[in-house]
Amino acid sequence: MDNILEAQGISKEFDILSIDVDSFDLEIWESLKDFSPKIEIIEINVGY
Repeated sequence: MDNILEAQGISKEFDILSIDVDSFDLEIWESLKDFSPKIEIIEINVGY
């Protein structure tokens, strides 16, 4: 995720990040190391 944000010229601190890719959402969120969004929205599916 850091590589994508950096390539797009996103500031290290920004307001909101929404992750909704219908798979591997947690893995994508965990790959965020160098950036600090104030709000993070992540879709989850617990399989109920």
